[in-house]
Amino acid sequence: MRNRDEELEKLEQEEYERERLRRQRIRRARIRKEQMRRRKIRRIKFALCSVVVLGLLVFGVHSCINRDSDTNGKVNNEDGNGKSGEAENKPSPTPQSLGFVTSEPPEIMVTEPVLICVDAGHGFADPGCVSDNLENGTEADITLKVAKILKEKLEDAGAEVILTHDGETYPSAQEVKAYANQYDVHYAASEINDNDIFSAYERAVYCQALGEEREIDFFISLHINAVDNTEVSRYDIYYCKENPYAGSLADFCSGLEANVDNTLSIHETTKGKAMLVTKYSKFPSVLLEMGFATNLHDAANLNSEVWRQEFARTVSEQIVEFVNAN
Repeated sequence: MRNRDEELEKLEQEEYERERLRRQRIRRARIRKEQMRRRKIRRIKFALCSVVVLGLLVFGVHSCINRDSDTNGKVNNEDGNGKSGEAENKPSPTPQSLGFVTSEPPEIMVTEPVLICVDAGHGFADPGCVSDNLENGTEADITLKVAKILKEKLEDAGAEVILTHDGETYPSAQEVKAYANQYDVHYAASEINDNDIFSAYERAVYCQALGEEREIDFFISLHINAVDNTEVSRYDIYYCKENPYAGSLADFCSGLEANVDNTLSIHETTKGKAMLVTKYSKFPSVLLEMGFATNLHDAANLNSEVWRQEFARTVSEQIVEFVNAN
């Protein structure tokens, strides 16, 4: 009788698991379909905005030409000597100089209070990759700009967001150690040093303690890649296969892949010091390389405020979908 009950319980458990997996597949398919729909809408909106801005620029240039022609004609009539008056040579404004930034409200909101941690890779005495292709020349400068935009987008969607640093200050070595000790986070003291570098290991320890103090629902570290081959152009995203949320993070990466404007290479790994911020966290965490500074196309995107706004919007939407589902 006991064996029969155990068999029935096992069958019920298997049936429950099959039903759970079926519902999960349906939900993923629905999410991907909705993601594709929103991506098309964003492209249409961006195209329409571009057309409007281009029309305004053409109208402005045409008006300037007509005004200059009228001015020259008046000078000629008044002088009577056939000399044309000098007109001001002002450059036409570009979308960036006009402050052309998408400011639409978020399409999806968080369904319950969540805490998201955003890490701007490198900074201070550690510039990250350095390239003449990049605005201000350093990875650290771009990652901080995108981190602040991403924070704003996520807050617009109703999330609470904290940055690991603001570009001006970060926790000292002693503060990191004291914070870790307070929450019983194990660390190698030799890896935490008083210098002007907030290393990947120090960030990992700091975020672990932060996660013990407050429940972090998602962590993302932003970086920029560089290789000798200047033709390489793509995004890379890393998550640790030992993370308790590895399965859900794989879905997050797939969702992001379907919505970004370039190839996204997904890496499931436990290796590399740069991945420490994802390896040791108990909360969902990823490291995102936003392109290659060594590629002119990627660098042009990274330098563009319009691109940074749109990219941060795409990433924020995927994060919100993740936290809502988990």
